[in-house]
Amino acid sequence: TAFVAFLLLALLVHYDRNRYKPRHQMNHHLMFLACLLCCVCYMTMANGHGRIWRHAIQDVTPYDLQRWCDQDGETTLLGSADEATDEESCIGGNVTYRWRSATANFKRVPLDPPLFYGMYLMWLCTTGITLYLLCRPVAHASFRVTAFVIACNSVTILCGLCAASMRSEGVDAASIPRYVTSRWVYWIFGMMFYVLLLSVLNRAVRRAANKQRANAANAATFNRLFFRGV
Repeated sequence: TAFVAFLLLALLVHYDRNRYKPRHQMNHHLMFLACLLCCVCYMTMANGHGRIWRHAIQDVTPYDLQRWCDQDGETTLLGSADEATDEESCIGGNVTYRWRSATANFKRVPLDPPLFYGMYLMWLCTTGITLYLLCRPVAHASFRVTAFVIACNSVTILCGLCAASMRSEGVDAASIPRYVTSRWVYWIFGMMFYVLLLSVLNRAVRRAANKQRANAANAATFNRLFFRGV
């Protein structure tokens, strides 16, 4: 209900703004698109979609139980467990029973704790739109700087998705350290691009602020000289 109310409020603001046809309509459309994506993605995840599942064994049905003889490091088939097999041929050895084959039924279960890839896709779109609006209309940065910032943001989010998907569930004990190491590698790699993003964004905003300050100073100087001359 809260997501639907937020979506209706965004639609109302969007409609009210379009009535007056102000400047920079495209920027407003992009912000409305970001709000729309947030609402749709959160409603989708609230209904249980957009998450990563794994296959777990539900039940196992074995077939053809056999009798084996383990003796002196060698394994010999004595026959089926249903047959009357002479066990005297396994004197001094161990008689074991093994299933020849089996079938397993699997079911899809969500990861615990759950991992929603839809949330990362939403971040990929909405933060890209927000950074574009911050770089172009606000900071008046070049297209090259804007594209570089959005690329760093995308790599950071994808690294976070890869790190979150490195789960050790259903993995043998020997492979768990490798999964943990890979998760930290993805995290460090993503943080490097995030710091680079903040550095470039801070430099662009500072440059825009200095430019606006210089324009304001030039305007004040012009007004003072013009009106003094008059």
